[in-house]
Amino acid sequence: MVDDTPYGGGGGMILKPEPVFDAVEWVRERYPSDNEVVVLLSPQGQRLDHGVAKGLTDLDRIIFLCGRYEGVDEPVRTELVDDEISIGDY
Repeated sequence: MVDDTPYGGGGGMILKPEPVFDAVEWVRERYPSDNEVVVLLSPQGQRLDHGVAKGLTDLDRIIFLCGRYEGVDEPVRTELVDDEISIGDY
């Protein structure tokens, strides 16, 4: 199971941290890279524009994480994610 209710209550569902950490670790073990970034797609992130996209082209790997429902559990955001990007105003 990859989703759960938010810690501390509240409505909606969030992605549990364990499967997200496991998935990123799986990629890192099989395809090592010293030049990567883990990006969480979220409304709170900086807006994706030409400058942001151009900056990402310098990287060997970009791991995009996209939460469902209410997003991801906070440890994913604080311990795994390097940057947050928003793809637009919704």
